[in-house]
Amino acid sequence: MKKPQMTQEELNDFLAKPLLARVATVGSGERPHVMPVWFIYEDGAIYISTSANSVKGRNLKKNKNVFLVIDTLVEGKEGFMRGTGVAVDGKAEVLTDNIRDIMEKIFLKYVGKEGLNTPLIQGWLASPNNIVVKIKPNKVMTWKVG
Repeated sequence: MKKPQMTQEELNDFLAKPLLARVATVGSGERPHVMPVWFIYEDGAIYISTSANSVKGRNLKKNKNVFLVIDTLVEGKEGFMRGTGVAVDGKAEVLTDNIRDIMEKIFLKYVGKEGLNTPLIQGWLASPNNIVVKIKPNKVMTWKVG
């Protein structure tokens, strides 16, 4: 049985929620590296922020292929899964100039205005090693279960 796909409006609404994405990059020896990240979805692209020195950042210097999954799957009645999800197979573009506005949008989505002004978030925003990764989807897969 084929799973129902999301409409563009449903996809936009789903990706506007403060859910974690799990992003996979490819490291040395062609080994995958998967980490949870905060993100925003704008103009058909997904943006994440990280440090250029992180494993994700180092991997993306060598290989621009990324895969990410955002879902709300939980166990339902009788062990069946229920929830919604999006998987994105895409190419990453690493941005280093004028990225503070994008980073603030990402953090605002998860911590709100008050949280944005905390010393922790302000410290992250001020880091000189910040990069923003723009993920341009080659393929988007969506599902709704239960």
